[in-house]
Amino acid sequence: MLAAGRLNKKIVIQRNTPTQDGEGGPVESWATHKTVWASVDPLLGQERLLAQQVTATLSHRFRWRTVAAPAVTPRDRIYWDGRYFDIQQVLDVREKGEETVVLASEVV
Repeated sequence: MLAAGRLNKKIVIQRNTPTQDGEGGPVESWATHKTVWASVDPLLGQERLLAQQVTATLSHRFRWRTVAAPAVTPRDRIYWDGRYFDIQQVLDVREKGEETVVLASEVV
């Protein structure tokens, strides 16, 4: 079980809720799905040259108790500390439905 003292960062899980613009076209819109206390650990930083532009990614691991935010998917994203993270992978630790681990990349 994840120790409560490690869950010291408040994160917001956002879900894409497409809406329509004035002409009926789709507009990407994000809404708060859940706000949870989590641990946040930076994992890896990278810089790449893509299409003659330098792009940076920074991967993080987010952990929380599953009951706080069940059914999180890679279609969701995380907002924390003024930054956005695309969810890459969602893991059920020990497959007991107690602890969720999310691996995410910062949107730069």
